[in-house]
Amino acid sequence: MNSQYDFSLLVVGPLCMLMVLALRRFFDLPTRLPRWNRLLSWLWMPATTAFFITSSFHYRPRLLDDGYVLFAYAVVAITLLQLWRHRPARTVLLALLPLLLHRLLNFVLAVDSLQLVKPYAGYLAGWGKFANIWFLGLVFLARSQKKTLAKEQVIREKEAYARQLIAAQNTELERLVAERTAALTQQAEALRTALEELQTTQTQLIQAEKMASLGELTAGIAHEIQNPLNFVNNFSEVSAELLDELADT
Repeated sequence: MNSQYDFSLLVVGPLCMLMVLALRRFFDLPTRLPRWNRLLSWLWMPATTAFFITSSFHYRPRLLDDGYVLFAYAVVAITLLQLWRHRPARTVLLALLPLLLHRLLNFVLAVDSLQLVKPYAGYLAGWGKFANIWFLGLVFLARSQKKTLAKEQVIREKEAYARQLIAAQNTELERLVAERTAALTQQAEALRTALEELQTTQTQLIQAEKMASLGELTAGIAHEIQNPLNFVNNFSEVSAELLDELADT
């Protein structure tokens, strides 16, 4: 047994929470994984609980802090798996896997108190350095991917807004065309009605003119007929007067 307090848990606990905060901010977990995001808020609890339990019994289990870090890495990997469709999440998961496997192998060897032979121990140490460099490089790549996706999202939003604007303008244009068509149809109907009335009036005027001409013609004929009759009447009267005068003489 080791009577020393395991203060390393008080160090790795906040560090893991900082990792969770970075993960939460980078991938917008409150929006993408709201329920899982609430669970991540309790990631510090195992470290704190383990610290107080071991402190109460004045016992420090070997590799407890390493086990907690491995547990935190596994939680992060599970989080990234849930975001598999998001390209930066796949990149970060790919960056994390070598670190996770390296820590897991070290943990298994430490639990069994095993040591690799000299060449393999050097390979394992080199793997750790490579895993750290690999992790940093892919994290920067994921950051670049996130910026690219954000730009693409802005472009898509602008295109969607433009499509909505065009659709609204088309709808307004269709409404104006429909209103104008209805107005023109109404005007055409009014013009057709006016034209029909004009044609009816014109027909009536023509009929009236024809009747007037017929009346004038009838009056002229009657006048022409009346003149000979007046001549005969006048001639008869004059003849009668002459006969009367001759009779008197």
